[in-house]
Amino acid sequence: MMKKYPAPHIRGKMNGTLIPLYSLIALLPCEIAAVYYYGVRAIIILLLSMTMFALSDYLYARYIRRDEADWDTSSLVNGAILALILPPTVSIWILLAGVLFGSVIVRQWFGGLGCSLFHPALAARAFLSIAFPALVSTYAEPITSRWTAISLWNGPVDTISSATPSSGSGTALFELFSGRYSGALGETCAIAIVMGGVFLITSGILRLHAPTAYLLVITIGYILSAGSGSSVQGGLKALITGGVLFGAVFVMGDTATTPTSQTGRVIFGAGAGCLTLLIQHFGNEAYAVGFAILAMNAVTPILDLYIRPRVFSKPDWYARNVKKVTALREKKERRV
Repeated sequence: MMKKYPAPHIRGKMNGTLIPLYSLIALLPCEIAAVYYYGVRAIIILLLSMTMFALSDYLYARYIRRDEADWDTSSLVNGAILALILPPTVSIWILLAGVLFGSVIVRQWFGGLGCSLFHPALAARAFLSIAFPALVSTYAEPITSRWTAISLWNGPVDTISSATPSSGSGTALFELFSGRYSGALGETCAIAIVMGGVFLITSGILRLHAPTAYLLVITIGYILSAGSGSSVQGGLKALITGGVLFGAVFVMGDTATTPTSQTGRVIFGAGAGCLTLLIQHFGNEAYAVGFAILAMNAVTPILDLYIRPRVFSKPDWYARNVKKVTALREKKERRV
């Protein structure tokens, strides 16, 4: 007698427990680069953000939502990403405010793991940018005063007040890739980001549809805006500075806030690229990547609704509705 078992029947090595662990491993090069450039301060911010994000998620799910909650390793990923996209000079209490906003309001109020409409870390960064614009827009020169006692709590001594981190027009190509210029804690080192991205791709976690479409649109936008003055170094700067590459690798790979279909992910990436270019041109460049991806996060449910895979034995998923609409239209025309 054949036994019947409920779905799903597809088995694979990767599951919901391993994906966050692999993501943490992929973030290690960026974390190492952050510690190399900003010293003890980077270690404090990373450990505090990851620990408090995980603790906040667990306490809310266990004692407020009354779930049988276990320790969720994806909380550590969100905490690490939040720390890496903040300036090294950010205050501890501002960091904790961002952690609570991303954990409680963005993640737990929507249902917890896998239910977030917006990326928790990115939404927390956007909240801090609006609530404390001056306190989260002070960047520091890397390597300077990284191991001194004064930088332990207050951050590096040599700071730059700027609306957006910038590598400058005269930055050498090596510095663009190594990340030795003022910026967020873990967004500047392109080599570390690429290493993490390659690991995610080979592990089967990062799906390339959205990141490829996003980076392609950014490249086309740069070529069209620069015209005859476009160059390879200028194109690389447009791709690897301002959090563009970091967002493409570590944010667009999130399965909960991006579309499930391949076509939907391509539209998601292209839409985020267009919005990034528009915000960079007409608005504040510091908000371009984050707010563009968050706007497309809001469109993800619509993309999942209207872009679905073809149902087996049917030409398309809406064939039945199309036939009904056609029959009603023909019936109406006969009456007329």
